[in-house]
Amino acid sequence: MTDTTTPALLGELLEVDPETMTAINFYSKGLQGFDIDTNPNKLVKEDIIQGCIQRAIAARPDHWIISQWMSQDKWQAMIRRGPRGYTDPEYMHIGEGDTPADAILAAYIEAVRARQ
Repeated sequence: MTDTTTPALLGELLEVDPETMTAINFYSKGLQGFDIDTNPNKLVKEDIIQGCIQRAIAARPDHWIISQWMSQDKWQAMIRRGPRGYTDPEYMHIGEGDTPADAILAAYIEAVRARQ
């Protein structure tokens, strides 16, 4: 994964987890007059994406977010794979992007691909 822009990441998400992409589309279109692709309110778009990814992670008992941080000019997020409460994870997936939502989305895509 080299392109960390929101449209590119959403395209990858559609490939690896169409169900979560459907949820993002559902929530974005459920807001009256809101379209995720054309609405200029980037914060609302990021909130929808981040919320849907966090729910998808929570639905997987072996994936969960540990942390999110800013490193120089990019946001990074880490998803840890392993049973809850287990202190030594089996895998850690780190994603980065221009926004917190992009970072979580990139890490989630990496984690899902690793399971396939």
